[in-house]
Amino acid sequence: MPREKSDNGSNEASEEPYIKVSLFGKPSKASNILLHSGLTPSELSSCISQLFSSDLTKHGIESVHGLYDSTGLFKPLSYFITNLENNEDDAENVTLSILPSSSAPKPPKKSTSILSDPYVLVGASLTFILAFAVGLIEALLSWIVAVPVRLFDVIIETPVKQLYRNGPSIFGWEGLSYPEICARITYHGDQVFWSKNLQECKKIFYAKEASVLLVAKPLMYLGLAGVVVSVAHSFVKASARSKPDPDMVATFKAFKTLSKQLGKK
Repeated sequence: MPREKSDNGSNEASEEPYIKVSLFGKPSKASNILLHSGLTPSELSSCISQLFSSDLTKHGIESVHGLYDSTGLFKPLSYFITNLENNEDDAENVTLSILPSSSAPKPPKKSTSILSDPYVLVGASLTFILAFAVGLIEALLSWIVAVPVRLFDVIIETPVKQLYRNGPSIFGWEGLSYPEICARITYHGDQVFWSKNLQECKKIFYAKEASVLLVAKPLMYLGLAGVVVSVAHSFVKASARSKPDPDMVATFKAFKTLSKQLGKK
């Protein structure tokens, strides 16, 4: 810190020299530290560490060995002690930094949401009203509900139909042709007869297939529900087993407390 001088250059009053120390430069908090000829670099480092202890711990700095000036030049602490007289003017005008200003945290950017725009809200509202008026919303909701239901239904129906058409004789028709199947179902006519009446034969087959699905689908639904319940039960049991035993937790806490007491002694 420079001493006050009169017009004729003599020292009328003087102040003790000091340095201004900040974390990231002028924008961050700064503290004045007194300098004297008997000060050592380790003592100056301790002073800086005491003033900025929480900030240094946050940035993982255990000890301060030097400071950055306004140009970004890193100067050791011994420099400020050995150059008290030569750098008094600099000490008054420059705020020295523990960390370079380039590493200072940037202010968070304001996030702008598209929903905060009033024009977007008005446009979305008008679009929703128009779509509801022409019935698009109702059609969309019915489609959203109908598609998963139909997809699940198809997943159930497909294996049942395949099994009935190509499965073993106990349940299915072993992949026989439609005329052969109709001849066995109706006990009327032969393959030649049903080949000439193939459309009627398919109607008979599909009617039989629908009756099989009417019985098989509820059974498969019950089977899938049982599988889901079983899987959920397994997850619940596994999560219950993963929780620590309360007695073990209490024992561990008591052992930890005892260890701390013994360590203090």
